[in-house]
Amino acid sequence: MHRSFILIPGFLLISTIALGFNQPTDVALDRKGNIYVADGYGNSRVLKFDKYGNPLMGWGMKGTGPGQFDLPHTIVIDGDMVYVGDRENARIQIFDTSGRYLREWRLGHPFGLVITLDHSIYMADAIAGCILKIDHDGKVVGVFRGPEPDWGPHFDPHQIAVDKDGSIFSAEVLGSRPEIPFSFSSRVVLQGRALCWSSRLRPCCRFSSRPLHSR
Repeated sequence: MHRSFILIPGFLLISTIALGFNQPTDVALDRKGNIYVADGYGNSRVLKFDKYGNPLMGWGMKGTGPGQFDLPHTIVIDGDMVYVGDRENARIQIFDTSGRYLREWRLGHPFGLVITLDHSIYMADAIAGCILKIDHDGKVVGVFRGPEPDWGPHFDPHQIAVDKDGSIFSAEVLGSRPEIPFSFSSRVVLQGRALCWSSRLRPCCRFSSRPLHSR
């Protein structure tokens, strides 16, 4: 699909955006309501629209240099800072809302990013099989690694979300289960261990409330 959709709460479709997208991967909003689309797999760029879907600007092209992308797979915004997970170049690139390149962090392969109210950034890295917690200076301040190897398949966090209590939810791509392409892992505590792991499209029902260092 090569379109982005604008919806209102309740998931009512009010508009679509079609502007030569080629497999867009993620969408983010700034505090003015402007829309940023990571047009990832085919076009290696970021496009910016106003809240009505009118195009404003874009930046990026295929490459490895500053402001270029191999695969912009995830995008989040915190204030006036735009964080783009350039997955195949193994970096997070940081821009202002006008697309000006500021800096980059090389912390692994960013499959999914999320920013919390305290301005912490969480990064899902499916290749390394972990979720990182990153402060605003780009320092890793916490790591969650999946289940022990003998518990099941490799931890494969593709996208993540964090609720208001700081609990982490990850969506995994399970290559060995093509009939269930995505599965939600359990709610977890950073630097802890999940007490159970879901294998269906539902959250796990038993959670850890404290770090666990052994099974």
